[in-house]
Amino acid sequence: MSPRIVIPIIIILAVISGFFIYPAIAEKAGLDFLAARPYKLGLDLKGGTHLVYQADVSGVPSDDRDDAMEGLKSVIVRRVEDRAFGTLDPEIRVDKGSHRLFAELPGVLDISEAIRLIGETPFLEFKELRRDIATSTATTTENIHEQFISTELSGEHLKTPAAISTLDPTTGQPLVLLEFNDEGEQLFAEITERNIGQPLAIYLDGKSIVDVNGDGEITEEDLYAPIVQGKIEGGTAQITGFNDPDEAKRLAENLKAGALPVPIELISQQTVGPTLGAESLEQSLFAGLVGFLAVIVYMILYYRFGGVIVGITLILYLVFTLALFKLIGFTFTLPGIVGMILTVGMAADANILILERLKEELRAERGFKIAVAEAYRHAWTAIRDANITTIMVGIVLLWVLRGYAISLVIGLVTSLVAAMVITRVLLRASASTGLAERKSLWKV
Repeated sequence: MSPRIVIPIIIILAVISGFFIYPAIAEKAGLDFLAARPYKLGLDLKGGTHLVYQADVSGVPSDDRDDAMEGLKSVIVRRVEDRAFGTLDPEIRVDKGSHRLFAELPGVLDISEAIRLIGETPFLEFKELRRDIATSTATTTENIHEQFISTELSGEHLKTPAAISTLDPTTGQPLVLLEFNDEGEQLFAEITERNIGQPLAIYLDGKSIVDVNGDGEITEEDLYAPIVQGKIEGGTAQITGFNDPDEAKRLAENLKAGALPVPIELISQQTVGPTLGAESLEQSLFAGLVGFLAVIVYMILYYRFGGVIVGITLILYLVFTLALFKLIGFTFTLPGIVGMILTVGMAADANILILERLKEELRAERGFKIAVAEAYRHAWTAIRDANITTIMVGIVLLWVLRGYAISLVIGLVTSLVAAMVITRVLLRASASTGLAERKSLWKV
Protein backbone atom coordinates (compact mmCIF):
# COMPACT_ATOMS: atom_id res chain seq x y z
CA MET A 1 0.00 0.00 0.00
CA SER A 2 1.22 3.48 -0.86
CA PRO A 3 2.81 5.59 1.93
CA ARG A 4 0.49 8.41 0.87
CA ILE A 5 -2.42 6.31 2.15
CA VAL A 6 -0.79 4.57 5.11
CA ILE A 7 0.93 7.59 6.67
CA PRO A 8 -2.30 9.64 7.09
CA ILE A 9 -3.97 6.58 8.64
CA ILE A 10 -1.08 6.18 11.08
CA ILE A 11 -1.23 9.88 11.98
CA ILE A 12 -4.99 9.75 12.63
CA LEU A 13 -4.64 6.63 14.80
CA ALA A 14 -1.74 8.21 16.67
CA VAL A 15 -3.76 11.38 17.40
CA ILE A 16 -6.76 9.38 18.64
CA SER A 17 -4.49 7.15 20.75
CA GLY A 18 -2.75 10.23 22.17
CA PHE A 19 -6.07 11.71 23.27
CA PHE A 20 -7.03 8.34 24.73
CA ILE A 21 -3.88 7.88 26.82
CA TYR A 22 -3.71 11.52 27.95
CA PRO A 23 -7.24 12.43 29.14
CA ALA A 24 -6.40 16.07 29.96
CA ILE A 25 -5.86 16.87 26.27
CA ALA A 26 -8.98 14.96 25.28
CA GLU A 27 -11.10 16.96 27.74
CA LYS A 28 -9.75 20.27 26.42
CA ALA A 29 -10.55 19.12 22.90
CA GLY A 30 -14.11 18.24 23.94
CA LEU A 31 -13.53 14.52 23.43
CA ASP A 32 -14.85 13.41 26.82
CA PHE A 33 -15.62 9.91 25.56
CA LEU A 34 -11.89 9.33 25.06
CA ALA A 35 -11.10 10.60 28.57
CA ALA A 36 -13.75 8.56 30.39
CA ARG A 37 -11.70 5.38 30.83
CA PRO A 38 -9.05 5.69 33.58
CA TYR A 39 -5.80 3.77 33.85
CA LYS A 40 -5.98 0.75 36.12
CA LEU A 41 -3.18 0.60 38.67
CA GLY A 42 -2.24 -2.47 40.68
CA LEU A 43 -1.76 -2.73 44.40
CA ASP A 44 1.94 -1.92 44.31
CA LEU A 45 1.33 1.36 42.44
CA LYS A 46 -1.95 2.57 43.91
CA GLY A 47 -1.81 1.16 47.42
CA GLY A 48 -4.47 -1.10 48.90
CA THR A 49 -5.01 -4.39 50.67
CA HIS A 50 -3.70 -7.88 49.97
CA LEU A 51 -5.60 -10.82 51.49
CA VAL A 52 -4.69 -14.50 51.37
CA TYR A 53 -7.26 -17.23 52.05
CA GLN A 54 -6.63 -20.94 52.54
CA ALA A 55 -9.23 -23.23 51.02
CA ASP A 56 -10.14 -26.50 52.71
CA VAL A 57 -10.49 -29.04 49.91
CA SER A 58 -10.22 -32.10 52.11
CA GLY A 59 -13.83 -32.97 51.41
CA VAL A 60 -13.49 -32.58 47.64
CA PRO A 61 -12.37 -35.48 45.38
CA SER A 62 -8.87 -34.85 44.03
CA ASP A 63 -10.11 -34.76 40.43
CA ASP A 64 -12.58 -31.98 41.25
CA ARG A 65 -10.33 -29.71 43.31
CA ASP A 66 -9.16 -27.54 40.42
CA ASP A 67 -12.77 -26.91 39.42
CA ALA A 68 -13.63 -26.11 43.03
CA MET A 69 -10.87 -23.49 43.18
CA GLU A 70 -12.09 -21.89 39.95
CA GLY A 71 -15.61 -21.84 41.34
CA LEU A 72 -14.31 -20.23 44.51
CA LYS A 73 -12.58 -17.53 42.46
CA SER A 74 -15.70 -16.71 40.46
CA VAL A 75 -17.81 -16.38 43.61
CA ILE A 76 -15.34 -14.03 45.30
CA VAL A 77 -15.02 -11.90 42.15
CA ARG A 78 -18.80 -11.57 42.00
CA ARG A 79 -19.01 -10.64 45.67
CA VAL A 80 -16.40 -7.90 45.41
CA GLU A 81 -17.90 -6.43 42.26
CA ASP A 82 -21.40 -6.43 43.73
CA ARG A 83 -20.36 -4.83 47.01
CA ALA A 84 -17.98 -2.30 45.49
CA PHE A 85 -20.54 -1.31 42.84
CA GLY A 86 -17.94 -1.66 40.09
CA THR A 87 -15.64 1.02 41.55
CA LEU A 88 -12.74 -1.37 42.16
CA ASP A 89 -10.45 -3.28 39.87
CA PRO A 90 -9.79 -6.32 42.06
CA GLU A 91 -7.18 -8.89 41.20
CA ILE A 92 -8.47 -12.27 42.37
CA ARG A 93 -6.42 -15.35 41.61
CA VAL A 94 -6.04 -18.87 42.95
CA ASP A 95 -3.06 -21.15 43.35
CA LYS A 96 -4.36 -24.63 42.68
CA GLY A 97 -1.21 -26.22 44.04
CA SER A 98 -1.45 -24.75 47.55
CA HIS A 99 -5.25 -24.27 47.32
CA ARG A 100 -4.97 -20.60 48.24
CA LEU A 101 -6.93 -17.60 47.04
CA PHE A 102 -5.20 -14.21 46.72
CA ALA A 103 -7.26 -11.02 46.67
CA GLU A 104 -5.69 -7.66 45.81
CA LEU A 105 -7.96 -4.65 46.28
CA PRO A 106 -6.27 -1.47 44.99
CA GLY A 107 -7.36 1.70 46.78
CA VAL A 108 -8.85 -0.16 49.77
CA LEU A 109 -6.57 0.76 52.68
CA ASP A 110 -8.82 -0.38 55.54
CA ILE A 111 -8.35 -4.06 56.34
CA SER A 112 -11.85 -4.38 57.79
CA GLU A 113 -13.33 -2.80 54.66
CA ALA A 114 -11.37 -5.20 52.47
CA ILE A 115 -12.60 -8.18 54.47
CA ARG A 116 -16.16 -6.84 54.22
CA LEU A 117 -15.87 -6.64 50.44
CA ILE A 118 -14.75 -10.25 50.29
CA GLY A 119 -17.53 -11.01 52.73
CA GLU A 120 -17.99 -13.72 55.26
CA THR A 121 -16.85 -17.05 54.01
CA PRO A 122 -19.73 -19.45 54.71
CA PHE A 123 -19.77 -22.83 53.03
CA LEU A 124 -23.18 -24.05 51.90
CA GLU A 125 -23.96 -27.74 51.46
CA PHE A 126 -26.94 -30.03 51.18
CA LYS A 127 -27.00 -33.19 53.30
CA GLU A 128 -29.04 -36.37 53.13
CA LEU A 129 -29.86 -38.95 55.78
CA ARG A 130 -27.37 -41.77 56.17
CA ARG A 131 -28.59 -45.01 54.62
CA ASP A 132 -27.80 -47.08 57.72
CA ILE A 133 -30.15 -44.99 59.92
CA ALA A 134 -33.91 -45.34 59.82
CA THR A 135 -36.02 -42.22 60.19
CA SER A 136 -37.96 -43.69 63.10
CA THR A 137 -34.81 -44.13 65.16
CA ALA A 138 -32.90 -41.09 63.92
CA THR A 139 -34.77 -38.62 66.12
CA THR A 140 -33.76 -40.47 69.27
CA THR A 141 -30.05 -40.34 68.49
CA GLU A 142 -28.13 -37.95 70.72
CA ASN A 143 -26.13 -36.18 68.03
CA ILE A 144 -28.60 -35.63 65.24
CA HIS A 145 -26.08 -33.86 62.98
CA GLU A 146 -24.03 -37.03 62.61
CA GLN A 147 -27.05 -38.71 61.02
CA PHE A 148 -26.61 -36.60 57.87
CA ILE A 149 -23.90 -36.90 55.24
CA SER A 150 -22.86 -34.43 52.56
CA THR A 151 -24.04 -34.77 48.97
CA GLU A 152 -22.35 -33.53 45.81
CA LEU A 153 -24.68 -30.50 45.84
CA SER A 154 -23.30 -27.27 47.37
CA GLY A 155 -23.61 -23.51 47.12
CA GLU A 156 -21.45 -23.65 44.01
CA HIS A 157 -24.44 -25.00 42.11
CA LEU A 158 -26.84 -22.16 42.93
CA LYS A 159 -27.52 -19.51 40.33
CA THR A 160 -27.20 -15.81 41.09
CA PRO A 161 -29.01 -14.42 43.08
CA ALA A 162 -29.23 -18.00 44.46
CA ALA A 163 -32.36 -17.62 46.59
CA ILE A 164 -35.41 -15.40 46.88
CA SER A 165 -37.79 -15.12 49.82
CA THR A 166 -41.44 -14.72 48.88
CA LEU A 167 -44.98 -15.78 49.83
CA ASP A 168 -46.91 -18.80 48.59
CA PRO A 169 -49.59 -17.38 46.25
CA THR A 170 -52.08 -19.99 47.43
CA THR A 171 -51.57 -20.18 51.20
CA GLY A 172 -49.80 -16.88 51.81
CA GLN A 173 -47.12 -18.69 53.81
CA PRO A 174 -43.47 -17.54 53.53
CA LEU A 175 -41.12 -19.67 51.49
CA VAL A 176 -37.69 -19.54 49.88
CA LEU A 177 -37.18 -20.29 46.20
CA LEU A 178 -33.92 -21.85 45.04
CA GLU A 179 -32.61 -22.05 41.47
CA PHE A 180 -29.70 -24.25 40.43
CA ASN A 181 -27.36 -24.07 37.45
CA ASP A 182 -27.31 -26.87 34.87
CA GLU A 183 -25.04 -29.13 36.90
CA GLY A 184 -26.92 -28.37 40.10
CA GLU A 185 -30.23 -29.12 38.38
CA GLN A 186 -29.06 -32.62 37.50
CA LEU A 187 -27.60 -33.27 40.94
CA PHE A 188 -30.70 -32.01 42.72
CA ALA A 189 -32.92 -34.26 40.61
CA GLU A 190 -30.77 -37.30 41.44
CA ILE A 191 -30.64 -36.47 45.16
CA THR A 192 -34.38 -35.88 45.52
CA GLU A 193 -35.18 -39.04 43.55
CA ARG A 194 -33.22 -41.21 45.96
CA ASN A 195 -34.53 -39.40 49.06
CA ILE A 196 -38.29 -39.37 48.50
CA GLY A 197 -39.98 -39.29 51.90
CA GLN A 198 -36.67 -38.44 53.59
CA PRO A 199 -35.34 -35.12 54.91
CA LEU A 200 -32.83 -33.01 52.98
CA ALA A 201 -30.90 -30.76 55.38
CA ILE A 202 -29.20 -27.51 54.40
CA TYR A 203 -26.00 -26.61 56.26
CA LEU A 204 -24.07 -23.38 56.40
CA ASP A 205 -20.57 -23.60 57.91
CA GLY A 206 -21.39 -26.99 59.36
CA LYS A 207 -24.64 -25.84 60.99
CA SER A 208 -28.19 -26.43 59.84
CA ILE A 209 -29.85 -23.17 58.79
CA VAL A 210 -33.49 -24.27 58.82
CA ASP A 211 -34.99 -23.07 62.13
CA VAL A 212 -38.67 -23.95 61.70
CA ASN A 213 -39.59 -23.19 65.29
CA GLY A 214 -37.89 -19.80 65.23
CA ASP A 215 -36.46 -20.49 68.69
CA GLY A 216 -32.84 -19.94 67.62
CA GLU A 217 -31.95 -23.59 68.13
CA ILE A 218 -31.75 -26.37 65.57
CA THR A 219 -33.71 -29.35 66.83
CA GLU A 220 -34.86 -32.65 65.42
CA GLU A 221 -38.05 -30.98 64.18
CA ASP A 222 -36.01 -28.43 62.25
CA LEU A 223 -33.73 -30.97 60.59
CA TYR A 224 -36.58 -33.19 59.50
CA ALA A 225 -38.83 -30.36 58.28
CA PRO A 226 -37.61 -30.15 54.65
CA ILE A 227 -39.04 -33.52 53.56
CA VAL A 228 -38.62 -34.50 49.91
CA GLN A 229 -42.08 -35.11 48.44
CA GLY A 230 -40.86 -36.41 45.08
CA LYS A 231 -38.21 -36.12 42.39
CA ILE A 232 -37.70 -32.43 41.66
CA GLU A 233 -36.70 -31.51 38.14
CA GLY A 234 -36.38 -28.18 36.35
CA GLY A 235 -33.61 -26.75 38.53
CA THR A 236 -35.88 -25.04 41.05
CA ALA A 237 -36.90 -25.91 44.60
CA GLN A 238 -38.67 -24.31 47.51
CA ILE A 239 -38.30 -24.44 51.27
CA THR A 240 -41.40 -23.97 53.41
CA GLY A 241 -42.30 -24.19 57.10
CA PHE A 242 -41.28 -20.69 58.24
CA ASN A 243 -43.07 -18.87 61.06
CA ASP A 244 -42.78 -15.42 59.48
CA PRO A 245 -41.41 -13.68 56.33
CA ASP A 246 -38.37 -12.35 58.20
CA GLU A 247 -37.20 -15.89 58.89
CA ALA A 248 -37.51 -16.77 55.21
CA LYS A 249 -35.67 -13.56 54.31
CA ARG A 250 -32.79 -14.42 56.66
CA LEU A 251 -32.48 -17.87 55.11
CA ALA A 252 -32.42 -16.41 51.60
CA GLU A 253 -29.67 -14.01 52.63
CA ASN A 254 -27.66 -16.88 54.09
CA LEU A 255 -28.06 -18.86 50.90
CA LYS A 256 -26.89 -15.92 48.80
CA ALA A 257 -23.81 -15.52 50.98
CA GLY A 258 -23.13 -19.22 51.10
CA ALA A 259 -22.53 -19.96 47.43
CA LEU A 260 -18.96 -21.13 48.00
CA PRO A 261 -17.76 -24.48 46.68
CA VAL A 262 -15.31 -24.99 49.58
CA PRO A 263 -14.78 -23.37 52.99
CA ILE A 264 -11.94 -20.82 53.22
CA GLU A 265 -10.02 -19.17 56.04
CA LEU A 266 -8.20 -15.83 56.07
CA ILE A 267 -4.53 -16.56 56.82
CA SER A 268 -2.73 -13.35 55.80
CA GLN A 269 -3.50 -9.66 55.40
CA GLN A 270 -1.32 -6.77 54.30
CA THR A 271 -1.76 -3.15 53.28
CA VAL A 272 0.33 -1.01 50.93
CA GLY A 273 0.12 2.71 51.67
CA PRO A 274 -0.80 5.18 48.90
CA THR A 275 2.42 7.12 49.45
CA LEU A 276 4.57 4.06 48.81
CA GLY A 277 2.48 3.21 45.77
CA ALA A 278 2.78 6.74 44.37
CA GLU A 279 6.56 6.69 44.87
CA SER A 280 6.82 3.35 43.08
CA LEU A 281 4.78 4.69 40.16
CA GLU A 282 6.85 7.86 39.90
CA GLN A 283 10.14 5.98 40.00
CA SER A 284 8.93 3.42 37.45
CA LEU A 285 7.76 6.08 35.01
CA PHE A 286 11.01 8.02 35.40
CA ALA A 287 13.11 4.91 34.79
CA GLY A 288 11.00 4.00 31.78
CA LEU A 289 11.27 7.50 30.29
CA VAL A 290 15.04 7.63 30.76
CA GLY A 291 15.48 4.21 29.18
CA PHE A 292 13.18 5.10 26.29
CA LEU A 293 14.97 8.38 25.52
CA ALA A 294 18.39 6.71 25.85
CA VAL A 295 17.43 4.15 23.18
CA ILE A 296 16.23 6.87 20.79
CA VAL A 297 19.33 9.03 21.31
CA TYR A 298 21.60 6.04 20.69
CA MET A 299 19.72 5.10 17.52
CA ILE A 300 20.01 8.65 16.14
CA LEU A 301 23.70 8.97 16.99
CA TYR A 302 24.59 5.61 15.50
CA TYR A 303 22.20 5.27 12.54
CA ARG A 304 21.74 8.97 11.76
CA PHE A 305 18.59 9.56 9.70
CA GLY A 306 17.69 5.89 9.96
CA GLY A 307 17.80 6.40 13.72
CA VAL A 308 15.39 9.33 13.38
CA ILE A 309 12.92 7.08 11.57
CA VAL A 310 13.31 4.40 14.23
CA GLY A 311 12.80 7.05 16.92
CA ILE A 312 9.50 8.06 15.32
CA THR A 313 8.51 4.40 15.11
CA LEU A 314 9.32 3.83 18.80
CA ILE A 315 7.30 6.87 19.86
CA LEU A 316 4.31 5.64 17.85
CA TYR A 317 4.85 2.14 19.20
CA LEU A 318 4.70 3.48 22.76
CA VAL A 319 1.57 5.52 22.07
CA PHE A 320 -0.24 2.60 20.45
CA THR A 321 0.84 0.17 23.18
CA LEU A 322 -0.35 2.41 26.01
CA ALA A 323 -3.65 2.96 24.22
CA LEU A 324 -4.06 -0.79 23.75
CA PHE A 325 -3.30 -1.47 27.43
CA LYS A 326 -5.86 1.12 28.46
CA LEU A 327 -8.44 -0.17 26.00
CA ILE A 328 -8.28 -3.78 27.22
CA GLY A 329 -8.25 -2.71 30.88
CA PHE A 330 -4.74 -3.93 31.65
CA THR A 331 -3.82 -3.42 35.31
CA PHE A 332 -0.43 -1.74 35.55
CA THR A 333 1.93 -3.16 38.16
CA LEU A 334 5.65 -2.81 38.69
CA PRO A 335 6.40 -6.11 36.87
CA GLY A 336 4.05 -5.03 34.08
CA ILE A 337 5.91 -1.75 33.59
CA VAL A 338 9.20 -3.63 33.57
CA GLY A 339 7.87 -5.92 30.85
CA MET A 340 6.77 -2.95 28.76
CA ILE A 341 10.17 -1.24 29.13
CA LEU A 342 11.86 -4.46 28.00
CA THR A 343 9.79 -4.51 24.81
CA VAL A 344 11.19 -1.09 23.91
CA GLY A 345 14.58 -2.75 23.57
CA MET A 346 13.04 -5.58 21.56
CA ALA A 347 11.37 -3.05 19.26
CA ALA A 348 14.69 -1.28 18.73
CA ASP A 349 16.39 -4.63 18.09
CA ALA A 350 14.04 -5.45 15.20
CA ASN A 351 14.71 -2.06 13.64
CA ILE A 352 18.47 -2.50 14.10
CA LEU A 353 18.36 -5.71 12.05
CA ILE A 354 16.49 -3.87 9.30
CA LEU A 355 18.84 -0.87 9.25
CA GLU A 356 21.97 -3.02 9.25
CA ARG A 357 20.67 -5.02 6.32
CA LEU A 358 19.67 -1.78 4.56
CA LYS A 359 23.27 -0.53 4.86
CA GLU A 360 24.54 -3.70 3.18
CA GLU A 361 22.07 -3.34 0.32
CA LEU A 362 22.98 0.31 -0.20
CA ARG A 363 26.69 -0.56 -0.24
CA ALA A 364 25.87 -3.01 -3.03
CA GLU A 365 24.68 0.03 -5.05
CA ARG A 366 21.04 -1.05 -5.12
CA GLY A 367 18.31 1.55 -5.54
CA PHE A 368 16.78 2.73 -2.27
CA LYS A 369 13.34 1.14 -2.78
CA ILE A 370 14.89 -2.16 -3.77
CA ALA A 371 17.33 -1.93 -0.85
CA VAL A 372 14.43 -1.43 1.59
CA ALA A 373 12.54 -4.42 0.14
CA GLU A 374 15.63 -6.64 0.31
CA ALA A 375 16.46 -5.48 3.84
CA TYR A 376 13.04 -6.56 5.06
CA ARG A 377 13.15 -9.82 3.13
CA HIS A 378 16.48 -10.86 4.66
CA ALA A 379 15.85 -9.47 8.18
CA TRP A 380 12.35 -10.93 8.59
CA THR A 381 13.46 -14.45 9.52
CA ALA A 382 15.71 -13.29 12.36
CA ILE A 383 13.07 -10.82 13.60
CA ARG A 384 10.34 -13.46 13.48
CA ASP A 385 12.33 -16.11 15.34
CA ALA A 386 13.54 -13.71 18.03
CA ASN A 387 10.04 -12.44 18.76
CA ILE A 388 8.34 -15.84 18.62
CA THR A 389 10.77 -17.40 21.09
CA THR A 390 10.38 -14.46 23.47
CA ILE A 391 6.58 -14.61 23.15
CA MET A 392 6.71 -18.32 24.00
CA VAL A 393 8.66 -17.50 27.16
CA GLY A 394 6.08 -14.82 27.99
CA ILE A 395 3.24 -17.33 27.64
CA VAL A 396 4.99 -19.70 30.04
CA LEU A 397 5.47 -16.82 32.50
CA LEU A 398 1.70 -16.23 32.58
CA TRP A 399 1.52 -18.80 35.37
CA VAL A 400 4.24 -17.07 37.42
CA LEU A 401 4.35 -13.33 36.62
CA ARG A 402 1.04 -12.58 34.97
CA GLY A 403 1.35 -8.78 34.71
CA TYR A 404 4.89 -8.98 33.40
CA ALA A 405 4.03 -11.70 30.91
CA ILE A 406 0.96 -9.94 29.52
CA SER A 407 2.78 -6.63 29.02
CA LEU A 408 5.72 -8.47 27.47
CA VAL A 409 3.61 -10.42 24.96
CA ILE A 410 1.41 -7.46 23.98
CA GLY A 411 4.44 -5.19 23.72
CA LEU A 412 6.28 -7.67 21.51
CA VAL A 413 3.36 -8.08 19.14
CA THR A 414 2.89 -4.30 18.92
CA SER A 415 6.62 -3.71 18.39
CA LEU A 416 6.69 -6.32 15.64
CA VAL A 417 3.82 -4.61 13.83
CA ALA A 418 5.50 -1.21 14.31
CA ALA A 419 8.80 -2.40 12.84
CA MET A 420 7.24 -4.22 9.91
CA VAL A 421 4.66 -1.56 9.03
CA ILE A 422 5.53 1.89 10.38
CA THR A 423 9.30 1.75 9.82
CA ARG A 424 8.82 0.26 6.35
CA VAL A 425 6.33 2.98 5.33
CA LEU A 426 8.63 5.75 6.59
CA LEU A 427 11.62 4.24 4.76
CA ARG A 428 9.64 3.92 1.54
CA ALA A 429 8.43 7.51 1.94
CA SER A 430 12.09 8.60 2.25
CA ALA A 431 12.80 7.08 -1.17
CA SER A 432 10.86 9.87 -2.87
CA THR A 433 12.96 12.58 -1.21
CA GLY A 434 16.54 13.68 -1.65
CA LEU A 435 17.38 12.08 1.70
CA ALA A 436 17.50 8.64 0.12
CA GLU A 437 20.30 9.70 -2.20
CA ARG A 438 22.59 10.95 0.57
CA LYS A 439 24.15 7.71 1.72
CA SER A 440 26.03 9.40 4.53
CA LEU A 441 22.68 9.90 6.26
CA TRP A 442 22.30 6.10 6.32
CA LYS A 443 25.84 5.54 7.56
CA VAL A 444 27.05 4.08 4.27
